[in-house]
Amino acid sequence: MIDVHRLVYETIRGPIPTGYVIDHKCHGPECTAKPCPHRACCHPDHLAAVPAKENNAAHRRRPRGNTCKRGHDLADAYVDKRGARHCGICANDRQRESSVRSEVDGRARKDGQCANGHRIAEVGLTAAGRCRECHREAQRRYKARQRARH
Repeated sequence: MIDVHRLVYETIRGPIPTGYVIDHKCHGPECTAKPCPHRACCHPDHLAAVPAKENNAAHRRRPRGNTCKRGHDLADAYVDKRGARHCGICANDRQRESSVRSEVDGRARKDGQCANGHRIAEVGLTAAGRCRECHREAQRRYKARQRARH
């Protein structure tokens, strides 16, 4: 599989030299034109073959933002194993929204029964908000499939 910007560059300008990568010049500080969507850009005038070392150095020179997309401070951000930063406030918000969705996702209807007719008051819910009896039945089916395989 080849990236479109590489294909366009090679079609218009010729082969990319060994050890070189395609750099999007449309996002550099020297570009005065309106910035275009970086990954989707394949305009030949916005592409240049540069040594990988130069391309990586350009990325390091660009300042990393101090705020997330929602404007929260990233001073105490979580850094994952790839080095990407994640906003803790946004992560908490997503978790809270997910919890609310799982409580109201239709598993327990207004009449107190799950979609399969089990009375929630009698069988209870799992920690994930599923009907406990439906969960047990799913586990039984899963284990039966596993036994049938072996």
